[in-house]
Amino acid sequence: GPPSRCTVTLQHEVVSRIAAAPDTDEYGLITLLLQLRYTVESRFRIGADCFFPPPEVESSCITLRRREVPLLSPSEARTFKRL
Repeated sequence: GPPSRCTVTLQHEVVSRIAAAPDTDEYGLITLLLQLRYTVESRFRIGADCFFPPPEVESSCITLRRREVPLLSPSEARTFKRL
């Protein structure tokens, strides 16, 4: 099954989309699909100078924890994803 917790470093824009709140410009499909199964626990920026060579994009670290009870049942989630 899916991991119970994962901590990843991604481009800052992607982290902003994953952690977005409803009615914001960043809120979208990736937000909906991940937040059905996971809660966002922490996030912080990582400076470009922490990498070699420094990337041309900003990075952030995010921790996702799997919900003990998903927001939708499996059959509801399948329908939701198809929509």
